[in-house]
Amino acid sequence: MARLKVGRSTIREAMKALSSVGIVEVVVGSGTFVADGATALLTRPLSWGLLMSAQSIYEVLEARRVVEVALAELAAQRGTDQELVEIGNCLALMQANLENVEVFARYDVEFHRAIARAAHNQVLYRVIDTLRHAFHSWTIQVYSRVEDKDWLIAEHEPIYQAIRSRDAAAAREAMLVHLEHGFGWWRDSVQHPNPIGGEEGDGISDSVPGTVLRG
Repeated sequence: MARLKVGRSTIREAMKALSSVGIVEVVVGSGTFVADGATALLTRPLSWGLLMSAQSIYEVLEARRVVEVALAELAAQRGTDQELVEIGNCLALMQANLENVEVFARYDVEFHRAIARAAHNQVLYRVIDTLRHAFHSWTIQVYSRVEDKDWLIAEHEPIYQAIRSRDAAAAREAMLVHLEHGFGWWRDSVQHPNPIGGEEGDGISDSVPGTVLRG
């Protein structure tokens, strides 16, 4: 930093920007690494271009729903015991960081990537890794508006338990429910940039039961 004559905050923001477009990959507890060439090459144009409009966000969510539902099913069928442990570890780290939205969102990404790895399909893994890069900033924004953070864990727990039990059908269903709620969060964030619902500061998302969103 001294050689570059910039402060820590500048470096931090630069790393966030590079991570958001897939040039570097931040691994919690390990450090920052240059991203895999194939994924980074695919992610750069998509990350800048996909989220330019509400329609683009909808299409990313739609693509995630198709791919991640299949990945959850495959993970239940193909995941090794160690890979299932890694999925559970990610969930535990999400639980431990409920009050830190950025860290929570990072482990949320790792949770879904761990499921993708356990599916043992590199093509689908690359696709979902690209989509999640493009969606990371929006995820932080939405999660920061959810007041009942425990509910976020309740969204992910059934996915993990179904995969752990090797119940492919239940894994599909749990992931589908989670991603359908993602559509609801997207709709609320687009249609209601301020507190959603009745009185200010106490907006209830009518599309996602049990969630309270802050403006």
